Amino acid sequence: MFFRKIRDLVRNGILKIPYLQPRYVRRHKRYSCCIVAAMHVTERHFEIEGVILELSQGGLLFRQASRYIMDRSQEFVSIRFEGLVLTGQIVNISSQGYGVLFDEELTADRVQMLITTYGLRTLKARPNSMPQGAPQLA
Repeated sequence: MFFRKIRDLVRNGILKIPYLQPRYVRRHKRYSCCIVAAMHVTERHFEIEGVILELSQGGLLFRQASRYIMDRSQEFVSIRFEGLVLTGQIVNISSQGYGVLFDEELTADRVQMLITTYGLRTLKARPNSMPQGAPQLA
């Protein structure tokens, strides 16, 4: 009963719990893929080998090949694979890898071409991870 009341207060926007509030809303669908790539950290002049796990028009998720994820937030990077270079900035770091926001968005056709070439067999767009409006409690 108590948890239902709390849930209703959060859903209606009356009660705000900071760690449950969305930080941002994704503008583009993300697609699962597996692209062997290298991330060049611009200011530090070194390269990290890894894999692109997700791709969208606005950015990607890069997982480095080594075991540890180091804090490289706000670093400017370029991602290189198959002769293509995508530039951007690391905006998120998690145990899954580095979230990179592109300097210039890719066109929908370009993303579709990359996913057709490098996407996983069971291609499914991940829904936006942060819904608009008040967050919902389970």
